[in-house]
Amino acid sequence: MIIQNTCGIVKNMPKIKNLLINFIILFFSILVVLILFEIGFRLFYPQNIIDIKQFDQYDKLLGWKLLNNSNIEIKGRGFEMDIITDDFGFRNNKTKFNNQKNIILIGDSYLMGWGVPQNKTFAYLFNENIRGYDFINLGCGGYGTDQELLSLYEYGLKYNPEIVILFLFSNDLSNNLGEWSFYERPLFFLNNTNIENFYERDVGSEEFIIKKLPWIKNDNLLLAYPKIKKDTKKTTESGLFYEFRKILSQNSHLYNFLVINIKKLFLSENIITDDIIFSKNTSSKLNYSINLTYSLLDEMVYLSKENNFTLIITAIPEKYVVESKTRDLFLKQYDLSRENTNLLRVDNLLKNYSESRGIKYISLYSSFEEYYDPNLLYLEYDLHLSPEGHLFVYHLIREKLIREKLF
Repeated sequence: MIIQNTCGIVKNMPKIKNLLINFIILFFSILVVLILFEIGFRLFYPQNIIDIKQFDQYDKLLGWKLLNNSNIEIKGRGFEMDIITDDFGFRNNKTKFNNQKNIILIGDSYLMGWGVPQNKTFAYLFNENIRGYDFINLGCGGYGTDQELLSLYEYGLKYNPEIVILFLFSNDLSNNLGEWSFYERPLFFLNNTNIENFYERDVGSEEFIIKKLPWIKNDNLLLAYPKIKKDTKKTTESGLFYEFRKILSQNSHLYNFLVINIKKLFLSENIITDDIIFSKNTSSKLNYSINLTYSLLDEMVYLSKENNFTLIITAIPEKYVVESKTRDLFLKQYDLSRENTNLLRVDNLLKNYSESRGIKYISLYSSFEEYYDPNLLYLEYDLHLSPEGHLFVYHLIREKLIREKLF
């Protein structure tokens, strides 16, 4: 039996050898073709090569901030940007400002200006074009209303501001529950509410130390600090395949071309949001998130009264709310329809809140929707604002502030 099997293998050796040779020839033929395509793309149709350098750092109070006193060049899919930061780790060209009248801007990556050169952000445009005031940008990617409140108290009040403008985005409601955190960070919670399963982590567990900040007015608004300092950045992907894709995205023009066009063919944009925010059906988690956000906003109102500054709230419209193609994709991705969604929920919530507290709210939604091509207000391969979008926000806010005679 063994002799027969051995003879069979010997008999088939030429076939196995030919098969192996053909496989090697096919492999190297494909490799040569890919190399030729790569050379062709580099010479005649170069792509934007991704080069995302480390630009942020762990911060005990806020969870993370931008690197202090940095000047970093970043290339993303379809954009290039420079991040110049001040002594505190915020995207300002300087730390000390000359004017005695300061306006603090607080928000997330839309205010920070992700994907846009420093001199194209609306924060920069304010400083360049409005005389007599300094606009200090305290925006940072991934921040929720809770981190914006902490950054206002810790850094914004140092400038003795006349005006503070909060640029809110819809995902603040989920970010306030610890979703999309880059590093371990403190989390506010309402002590008088059952919060089981609302947060990404159990803030009532032994992993956290519960504190009541002395300047917080609401006795039920507590802050949970992680006991163990984890200053390494969280990643949603890992492993050899992730590292291989990372190398290709940072080096191959052919790979970046294929990724962009495959996404266009099958899913033009990867819309990451919390669909419960826009569902007409409310949930206990959504209601809690709204109440928590209102409580955080109330603390900003208290700070404005104690420190004698005008608080203004505005919200950056979501691309999937104001641009029809992206809206259809969003509805399809979450299996929703126009009938069972409330796409203007955030705008309406902020309007109602501002009216009830007697503070100013600037709605940008209708202006964005009426723009001749809302798609141009956003980056091509990203949901963040484009340079044109930043310029548009600058004009809208400036016009509103002048009309209200705030400067």
